[in-house]
Amino acid sequence: MKFRTILSLAVASGSVLLTDAVCLAEEGGSVNPLALSKDIAFWTAVVFIITLLVLGKFAWKPIVEGLDKREQGIADQIAQAEKLNEDAQKTLADYKAQLADAKAQVASMIDSAKQSAQKSAQLIVDKAKADAEAEMKKSKTEIELAKKEAMQQLADNAADLALVLAGKICQKDLDKAAHAKLINKAVENFQKQTL
Repeated sequence: MKFRTILSLAVASGSVLLTDAVCLAEEGGSVNPLALSKDIAFWTAVVFIITLLVLGKFAWKPIVEGLDKREQGIADQIAQAEKLNEDAQKTLADYKAQLADAKAQVASMIDSAKQSAQKSAQLIVDKAKADAEAEMKKSKTEIELAKKEAMQQLADNAADLALVLAGKICQKDLDKAAHAKLINKAVENFQKQTL
């Protein structure tokens, strides 16, 4: 409704100016746009003032309110954009911190895995050494046992041979008890000499 009022006033003021120009042209006078006519200047001033008053009353206030609303809307959008930017910066910082934490955890896990692998390798080496030493001790023990058995067998054979030779030399048979006593003594002497 306000727009129609303003439009009708503008059309009316334009009509007044156009009517004056037509009247002057019909009277036979030439229209000089640069010439100053007092009544036209008066009525132009009156129409201009009325137009200003009407625009001031009906148009300027809604235009200013519209501009203020638009300015406020733009300010709100800028504030919202700044807030969103702040939030995005915080989120980015959080993601960067999480990424740094993840990298640190991965590095820690890799270091832990390396240390675990080194420990496992050392345990395997230590177990292999212990097994080798145990096997060597077992082999030494077996060798010692075999050596003792061989020595015992050699001593027994030597004692039997010595007994047979002694019997032949003495030409008499020894009884078994004397024979066992003689063998044990010979074995002890033989072992003492070999050790």
